[in-house]
Order: sequence, then structure tokens, then C-alpha cells
Amino acid sequence: MNQLLAAWVWLIPNLLFAGIVDTISIESKVFGGLREVYVHLPDDMEFHSDLVRLPVIYVLDGQHEWFVNPVTDDIRYLQYTYEIPRGITVVIPHQDRMAECAIGKGLDTNEPLPLFTFITSELEEYLEPYRPNAYRLIIGHSLSASFALYAYQRGNGFFTSVIAHSPMDHLDDLFREFHDHPNLGVDRVSISTGGVEHDKDLFHREAFEKVASRYPEIRSRMTVYEADGVAHNAVPIVSNPMLLSKLFYSFSRRFGQIAQVDAEYRLVGQPDDPAVELGKIIQASTLGPYRYAPEIGEIFGLASRYQNSGFMEQAIAVYEVGLTYYPKLIDLYLSLYPLYLEQDEQLARNCLLKAYALIGNGPEPDPEMDALKEEIGTEIRNKGWSTD
Repeated sequence: MNQLLAAWVWLIPNLLFAGIVDTISIESKVFGGLREVYVHLPDDMEFHSDLVRLPVIYVLDGQHEWFVNPVTDDIRYLQYTYEIPRGITVVIPHQDRMAECAIGKGLDTNEPLPLFTFITSELEEYLEPYRPNAYRLIIGHSLSASFALYAYQRGNGFFTSVIAHSPMDHLDDLFREFHDHPNLGVDRVSISTGGVEHDKDLFHREAFEKVASRYPEIRSRMTVYEADGVAHNAVPIVSNPMLLSKLFYSFSRRFGQIAQVDAEYRLVGQPDDPAVELGKIIQASTLGPYRYAPEIGEIFGLASRYQNSGFMEQAIAVYEVGLTYYPKLIDLYLSLYPLYLEQDEQLARNCLLKAYALIGNGPEPDPEMDALKEEIGTEIRNKGWSTD
């Protein structure tokens, strides 16, 4: 392979970031009309096998660009840096925010609020084609923050966690519910509040402090971020990155103890046999209580640690398990090819032919991919193999 072919191996994982947005139109029974939601997807979806199931983040107040745009950008960039998992972000606009998000009626009756039913029932079947897993986070601000807390409680396990930015509506009732039902999992609740100044977030901050002071054990188990000096509408913009990073801290370190490297990117110790190392990776492939496949960048990161220190068998094992999750990703075949070439020419040939076959199936012409296919074809011919 010449430099073009070798360089391409590391190109695609760095480009998988722009994202895809689908608009879903739903004829809602509970709302008695058409509703639209916007589904943000990672743009590596085309490479996923059915083994890759994605977490879902529901963002309320989708009609407010000033809120939604920073929140979805936080999610995207924190995904890019592996602070939080790649997943499905569902933006939900409201036609009548007060009617849909005010939770008073929902607290007074056993009947769920229409918005709750819409999210947990009607919307679910439309998300299934995207292969969601059971990890669900709901995010809201102010009135919709109280709704998010209500939905988290009402769902009784449907939502894995909640981020509520500056809630105030029926806050006492919500805290009492956490107090009376310890099984609701208050440790997976994140709340932010703004500045105490009158022109910042005084009323919401005071309401929170008043209620939280009556339930100190509940507050101590929550993750609370006090955005001092920050105005009400700026609270989610300032707080969201902090709370997301805190919530997914264990995810961001899930492979941190495997194949540890020093400042020179060399392994600090002798790795175990490939099967044992792979077992560690599979065991760590979780998100909270759920299984969550290694992401593409994590596959390449782990393999490169072994490869850079000369442990090629371990690197091969990582790339091979990557193929079970991402069987259409050309990079994996091109990464395995030179490693196989040192051990088994037939495996190397099959690997390169698979990469060759995967190129050129897109709907639009792609000069870069055409150049890569030509390069691979040259390599195949130089080895005396056939592309047929």
C-alpha cells in the first residue's frame, strides 16, 4: 500500500461527526393532531450492525432555538470528545407549552399527562427503526424541567436519568415524591439553578433552595449545579455541559483501565492474551446498567494502543470484534489487512477484497473514494489476486 491507502485508515473515524437530522411526523391521538419531532443521529449509522443499540436523549422545548441549539451542540461536541455516548437525540417542540408542560393536573390524577403518553408510547414505535437501547435521558428547562422530573418519576424506570434546568413548577410535590418513593432513583437526577440576583434567576433559585432545605437527604443525593451569576435563560447553556459530563463520567472512563499507555503512547505493562484482553473490553462495554457497544473511535483507540507497542495479536482481536459491530466500515478492513498479511495471506486477501467491494455503492460520485478504490485495486493486482 502506498501513503494514500495507509492514510485513509485513520480518516473516516475523524469525519464521523456532522450528524443526520430526520423529521418525524406523528398523528397523535393524545394531542388530537399532527406532531413533528426532530431526530438527531450520528452519521456513522450506515456502518452499524443490529448489535449497536443507541441511547436516547429527549430534549423538550424544541420550539425554542436559543435552548435547543446549545443543548444539541453540547451533546454533539461532548460525543465527539467521548465524554458522552453517541446516540439518538430527540427534539420535541411544543405547540402550547403551558398546557403541555404544566404538571399540576398530572399530580392530581392517576391519568398521565398527554405529553408523557406521547413520549413514552406514541413516539416509541417511530424510534425503533433507529435501534434505541433502554438508556433514556430527558432534559428540560424551567416549566419543561418540572415536566421532565414528573416524567422521570411517572415513568418508574422508563427514563434512566433526568436533567432539569432551573425548575420551579410544583417543586415541593416533586421533592416529596422522591422522599416518599426512594426507589425512584434520585441519584440519577441532575438539577441546575441560576444566580441569586434579582435580574438573574432569583425566584427559581429561591424556590429550589426553600424546597431543598426541607429535604436535605434528597438534595445530597442529587447532582446539583449552581450557576452563580447566570440569568434564568442562560442556565441551561452554562450548566448543560457540566451536568452531561458528570452524568456520563463513568462512560467516559469505561476503557480507561484497559491497555493503559504512558506519555509516549506505549503500554505501561504486559497485556494478557488476546482473548483475555478482549474479554475485558466486552465486559466494559456498558452504559449504566445496559450493554453498549464500543464506538468506532474507541475501537481504533484501543487497537492502536496495542499496535503501537507491538502487540499485534491483541490489535487484531480488537479490530475483529469491531467488525461484528461495524461490518461495513472500510477502515477496519484496511487496518486488518497489513496485520493479516504478516500472518495469513488468505485472510489478508479476503480483507482487501471486502474493502474493495464496499467502495462505490453510494448514490453520488465520490472522487476520494474512487481514488481509494483504484489504490486498493492496484494493491490487489500487485499481489496477483483478482477482484472478481
